[in-house]
Amino acid sequence: MDVVILVICIVLAALSIQLIWIPIVIHFRRKNALLDRDLAANMAAESIIRPMERGIYRGSTVPGVSNISNNGQIGLTARRLVFRTATSKLIEIPVPAITGAHESKVFNGAVRGGSTHLVVSTRAGDYGFILPNPSEWIATIDGLVQRSH
Repeated sequence: MDVVILVICIVLAALSIQLIWIPIVIHFRRKNALLDRDLAANMAAESIIRPMERGIYRGSTVPGVSNISNNGQIGLTARRLVFRTATSKLIEIPVPAITGAHESKVFNGAVRGGSTHLVVSTRAGDYGFILPNPSEWIATIDGLVQRSH
């Protein structure tokens, strides 16, 4: 009998935790959907070079810029490189500030499971991203930098 009560208590505790998390997850999904639409509308007014796609922000060596890794979406316009994290933080790099891009296995002293980092260099420091196709991004960014400088 004691085992049955223990199992029922564990099940009720697990359900209680789920009932707490479900509204939080729904809230963040709705908020992210609204932010995605706002950012897409904002970027539509600019000349889009690479549309938003999934990626991972790996931090920055620029003083005052977040160094915390986060999943999100990255896009490139003729005016700026934009990364919006899953926690709604917007990281913008103006194209005129970009000096180049390259690939690196290590970024900011960290390795990520054999993934290759896209490193975007600026006069102030570097930004690191993990994307499925870093070589395509490098070619696009380098071409854009050559045209803008």
